[in-house]
Amino acid sequence: LLASSSLLFNMVEPKTSEVPADSSATTEETFLQFEDMDLSIFNKVIELIAIKIEAKNCDKFMKLLGGYRLKMRKISCVLKDIDGDSAYRGILLDESITKEDLSELPEDIREEVQKSSLGTFKHPLTIDFDYYSPEDALKKLFPEHSESLQHGFELVGHIAHLNLTPEFLKYKYVIGKVILEKNKHIRTVVNKVDRIQNTFRTFEMELLAGDPDYIATHKEGGCRLQFELSNVYWCSRLQPERDRLLKHFSKNQVIWDIFCGIGPLAVRAAKMG
Repeated sequence: LLASSSLLFNMVEPKTSEVPADSSATTEETFLQFEDMDLSIFNKVIELIAIKIEAKNCDKFMKLLGGYRLKMRKISCVLKDIDGDSAYRGILLDESITKEDLSELPEDIREEVQKSSLGTFKHPLTIDFDYYSPEDALKKLFPEHSESLQHGFELVGHIAHLNLTPEFLKYKYVIGKVILEKNKHIRTVVNKVDRIQNTFRTFEMELLAGDPDYIATHKEGGCRLQFELSNVYWCSRLQPERDRLLKHFSKNQVIWDIFCGIGPLAVRAAKMG
């Protein structure tokens, strides 16, 4: 037997609920909207040096060049079908290598490349908004806040939950939209409006970006927990504590989970038998 109580829920079909709009939003708070921004500010062209090689020698050159190859997130250092021919590849070099004569490479590597490659050429690499991580995108937008800018969030199912401090409220819609655009598994971004100060420890939230769908499905310990985030108290950071407690439970033990919330500990304990 496992008993758990203190907060009761109607076990009905999940529904999409509306969170009241923030009618008190000021002009300052909404002075930036993602849709109004010119995303070309993220565009950048980097002139890189590439080495032309036969495709069959690609592995050899990848090993030879080692740390002198281009290492950028989301971007391969290998160019395929050079001059429209699948028999040739290009190896992009690190940004620090700027001369086509490869004089910036160590002598032994340079001599081997010059002996075995088909020459060098310049390759303009264009990066845009899609290249940037959420953190880097926000730093690019707000460089004056690069040291303190908030880009972390709690993930609850498909919902990203932020707790922005006052100095970032005027950027809230942009921050929300960047997080939404940069995390394909996130469909809803919300911000906590006020401190938790009621009996059931729920909090008011406002929609920053995405769908107003607050029915979250959270996976933990082999269990699927479904709940409406706007109506319950939830903290993903308590999972390690639940993991710790469960190690002290044994089969057929009676557990009274007071103030269980949606019952993550109770459900996982019941699963143990």
